[in-house]
Amino acid sequence: GNLLSDWTTHIFPLFSKFPNLKSLSLASNRIQDFVSSSSPQVYPKLQILNLNNCGISTFQTVLHIAKIMPNLEEICFSNSNLSDVTQQLEESDAVKMMNMTVKEENEDASNKNNYQLDSATFFPKLRLLDCTNCQLTCWDTQVVKFAALLPNLQHLVLNDNFISSITPPHTTASSKEEEVEGLGNGGTKLISNNKGPSENFPSLVSIQLSGTSPTSWMDLEGLQMLPKLENLRLQNTPITSCMGTGESRSIIIARFPSLKMLNGSTISSKERVEAERRYVSNIARDLLLMANHNTNNGADDGDDDDNKDSESLCKEQQQQNFLAQHPQFDRLREKHQETMMIVHGTSSFANGGGIATAGAGGIVSTNVVLNVNIQSMAASSCSVQPLTKRLPCTLTVGRLKLLCRKAFGLDVDLQTLHFKNSMEDDPFPIELDNDANSLAYYGVCDGAT
Repeated sequence: GNLLSDWTTHIFPLFSKFPNLKSLSLASNRIQDFVSSSSPQVYPKLQILNLNNCGISTFQTVLHIAKIMPNLEEICFSNSNLSDVTQQLEESDAVKMMNMTVKEENEDASNKNNYQLDSATFFPKLRLLDCTNCQLTCWDTQVVKFAALLPNLQHLVLNDNFISSITPPHTTASSKEEEVEGLGNGGTKLISNNKGPSENFPSLVSIQLSGTSPTSWMDLEGLQMLPKLENLRLQNTPITSCMGTGESRSIIIARFPSLKMLNGSTISSKERVEAERRYVSNIARDLLLMANHNTNNGADDGDDDDNKDSESLCKEQQQQNFLAQHPQFDRLREKHQETMMIVHGTSSFANGGGIATAGAGGIVSTNVVLNVNIQSMAASSCSVQPLTKRLPCTLTVGRLKLLCRKAFGLDVDLQTLHFKNSMEDDPFPIELDNDANSLAYYGVCDGAT
């Protein structure tokens, strides 16, 4: 900081000294809020403004900046308090007319100086908005409320805000058309465009949600409604902190098919394929366990037809509720059913795949055999000729380690197994990290090494 503390005394004179200024960082200067609705002039050449750690405590400052710096392309408000965004957009004199449109033919000359706050005047060129730690708590009533006025916004940073869910955008304004009266010179009119569900963020490519508060993956399903989203940052949240970095990354990649970059790292086509296969394997395994559990619980019941019908309905409802939490499962199952073994919870999930069938004794899965190459990288046996084996996909990692001990003379407790599927080259193989899991669990394909 440079000990700048006042907009009128320090900031505006600075603009007058540098009339062609395009980028300005005022970070960590305690200039606080811009409380005046009037300004000596408009600064149309300024494109980048950094107001991080400037003590801003009201969204009203944002409205004033939009008025005097209309051509900003990037603006940062990190560590500000913008929690009153809803109040400012609904209650302030500047924006009370949010749900009205103004008939241009009825505007007189006295209204020509009025500032109309809509998508054409509220930062119409803004591409990047940083609202890190701005005390935002609601996607619908706060974020969408003002971001809907930014049709060209491409990058939105919401790190460290207590936002618990990303709900699908929806229309926040009516299309009612009325005349606006009682606005004096210098007044502000907010003209809302009546937008549809995915139109509030038509250009958004990147969003950062690290440090937010979603507690389930369904809390993030609203991201599917962003038509151009390709880049996501999601770390240090309740749903990612309880699992490893690799596991959470794999789930995110599988659940959000449009992503091309995650947490600053490019998603390769190979990584996506493996993440999707692991995701399908995990969900199918859970469905199978659920079906087996229900079958075992009902094994000792009597022959009461009513009880059987009730249990069948309960079982079906459980499966439907479970699948509702995984909306990508059916699509990914169809996509990968020819290259991996998928175990389905009931015969109803076997359509098109013929991979699992339900018999009188429960779920019976077909015996899929994989051709795999086994090569030792240990110093004591790296010169031994690699093995080519036909292994059932149900073989556990623990049993595979026993096979490696016999073939290469390696202690089971010292073995760490990895695999690479043969369809693409990948310098980062996947670890078989649990002796109890099967090869199918990890998505090991025919021809893997």
